[in-house]
Amino acid sequence: MRTLEPVYAFIASPGDVVDARFRARRAIDRVNRLVAKQSGILLEAVVWENIRPGRADRAQDLINPYVDAAHIFIGILHQRFGAPTGLAESGTEEEFNRVVERWKRENPKPEVWVWFKRPTPERSANPDDQLQHVLDFKGRIRDTTLYKEFDDEDAFQDSLEDALADWVHERAGRRPALMQPPLYGVNERDLSVLLSLLGMTRPAGLPAEAVPSAEERDAALQRLSMAGILAIDQHAVQPDLQTFLFVTGRFLSSARALDYVSTMYYNEMLTRHLPEIVQQRHHATLVGTPLDELTLLLKISPKAVTVVFFGDTTRYDNLFAHVGQDERLRVERQRLALELLTEQALLAAAEDIQHGSTVTHLDGKLLAVKVLGMKIAAAFRDRLAFAVEHRFPIAVVRADTAFREGQMAFGSAEIHADVGLALLHLDEYVLALQSFDQALRGELRDEVRAATLNNRGLARLRLRDYPTAIADFQAALQLNPALQETQANLSEARRQRGD
Repeated sequence: MRTLEPVYAFIASPGDVVDARFRARRAIDRVNRLVAKQSGILLEAVVWENIRPGRADRAQDLINPYVDAAHIFIGILHQRFGAPTGLAESGTEEEFNRVVERWKRENPKPEVWVWFKRPTPERSANPDDQLQHVLDFKGRIRDTTLYKEFDDEDAFQDSLEDALADWVHERAGRRPALMQPPLYGVNERDLSVLLSLLGMTRPAGLPAEAVPSAEERDAALQRLSMAGILAIDQHAVQPDLQTFLFVTGRFLSSARALDYVSTMYYNEMLTRHLPEIVQQRHHATLVGTPLDELTLLLKISPKAVTVVFFGDTTRYDNLFAHVGQDERLRVERQRLALELLTEQALLAAAEDIQHGSTVTHLDGKLLAVKVLGMKIAAAFRDRLAFAVEHRFPIAVVRADTAFREGQMAFGSAEIHADVGLALLHLDEYVLALQSFDQALRGELRDEVRAATLNNRGLARLRLRDYPTAIADFQAALQLNPALQETQANLSEARRQRGD
């Protein structure tokens, strides 16, 4: 199997080119798939999400090592230039200056490209200070770099794909020794060591033969410290938000994502920082029930975490940018942003659930997770085109039995009893009755049969089928007369019937 050689493409840009930055990453993915991998090269985008956390006198000092390690520099500018760094008028300019100095002294030289999105003629005729800085910078670099302009993001992505493909074809036959920034020194085995420091809340599932030796553990701890993840001379993870985002992003792109979202560290940091993350990325205030619901969703689904923490925010940025000072519109934008965020997170979680890729335990208890169904409809202006509603098969995780995680649940009477109870709590009474009926047709211990009869009686009571509910409660009490909950349920059923 051929090893792919990593090539790091640093994307430098201020905050007003979010869509172009997203398109740059999409272009890199596309060139990887169609061109680079066949040539033994793997292009990897380096953006702010990848930058390791740490301490520095200037925030830019944390970013510059990645500029110094990049093989390709991609600058994107539109109407904002950014804030001064102390060494340049903006972070993008300082990054450009550093890579140009590298170009002058290094061989092989880094590739340097800068794209400018054209402002409207009205803005160009009356530029504010930020746009004037961009125009001045454009004038200074015309003769020092591959300089291009674009009108829309589709054109930018096409242009970047062409440039990247040409670079891959030209360099594939003579690849130089590649520098590796500190971020990429952390490997998969290091993540296993890191998990042991984060407080696992469920078995990690790591085979015994894969447990690192003492020497490997010491080396991993040193690399994790150098990457800024661990506090100096301490086996403790830095408690700040940037470290949390860095560690989360690294685990989500690994095979250990489910183990990570089961750690005490992740759950505590999620509770502490989720409102801040949603405010910064999605421009929405998350409190009360929406906060509680999204927090629980992100505790079980790695794909939902990826969407909320690292997904594309273009629509949220556009919503925020167009509202202005209108209070009524701000309230509406808040509502739309939260609805959109919840929708995206639910769709991502549904994919995890359907593939059995969700957390198996929550708050120390075995968890059964199910997507109940889906309805898709389409209409012409004058009539319905189609409407499809589907109930998904019931899948339940049984990590503490012989069943594999994510396996479809069938066969065992006790499993059908468990599934019925889960459906009862979901207010799916008809489906719950089907599971209870199937369970009671099988072999059950008397105490389990009594509990199942009680639960079937509750489902029937919720459906206001009082005679059969009362019969179930009475049958349960015949098996176990000491069931006080069933006695209470029987009294409630008789009260509702009017006895």
